[in-house]
Amino acid sequence: MRTMPIVAAFSDSPRVRETLSILLEHECHVHFLPSHGGMRSQPIVPDVAVVATRAAPGVLRQVTDCWPGLPVVTIDIERPADLAPSVSVRHVPLEPQAIRTAVLCALAVDRYAALRRAIPTMIESLRQEIAFVCALARSMPTYIHHAIRPATATVLGTITREQADALDDVVTQLRAFSNRPSEALPEPEFAGALYDTLETTVEGTHGMPGSCTGISRPTAAGPIALLPIIGGLLRTHLRRHAHTPITTRADSAGLVLRYCRQPLVPAMSWPLLLAAAALRPCSWAVDVCTHGTEESVTLHPVTS
Repeated sequence: MRTMPIVAAFSDSPRVRETLSILLEHECHVHFLPSHGGMRSQPIVPDVAVVATRAAPGVLRQVTDCWPGLPVVTIDIERPADLAPSVSVRHVPLEPQAIRTAVLCALAVDRYAALRRAIPTMIESLRQEIAFVCALARSMPTYIHHAIRPATATVLGTITREQADALDDVVTQLRAFSNRPSEALPEPEFAGALYDTLETTVEGTHGMPGSCTGISRPTAAGPIALLPIIGGLLRTHLRRHAHTPITTRADSAGLVLRYCRQPLVPAMSWPLLLAAAALRPCSWAVDVCTHGTEESVTLHPVTS
């Protein structure tokens, strides 16, 4: 059983490699990996990456591709001018104490705390979603016994089909989330494509009328590979939660869905929690705000 965190280190300098080994030998298992690729073939799941190479931009792209959301510490060997800042990347000078402090701080961050907090709410929301379907299935023998008249059988068949469709939708969304792409690279067209997906989602939600407005077409980068999953989860949420009309808007804060909320439904549903879990490693968030009967769902990049 693993008892110490794992650090994936990238360095072309024997001196730096020796320094990292000595600095972290009591707190971590340090695995030195090649800077030219092959990360996916490594049988490790690191807790933090340390990049100390002149090829830092290329290594960072590979790290983001292989382990989305992984905290990264870069050491300024010769810091490239095109090394873009990131909320998950911490830059430190080539100084032992600064390096050790940065790595330990990165290890102290619980990357899965938000997901763990969301799981009980997700389970309860899903339980409420399928509770009636399960109760109907348990009572089916009794219903069939009493469904002697054709009219009764027709009503029973309609209810059964509706609930079977609801359960099938739940299973489909859970399977899509489970099989989501592992390589969700950030693409500059993401926000604009997400806006188009929201427009399609509004129009495709049981014919709900809606409108889409925007100050300008959004340009924030994000994981285009996740768009079908996000669109499906949003459609599932809106079918359960939204009265008409639905308004989709793009502005500087992100992309916002506004609608009147159905009575007696929780603000945060399992589809939104799954959407948030899928987008979180890609530095996007899903927020819900409720004022009386009005509700808004905002999808936005995380900037701090």
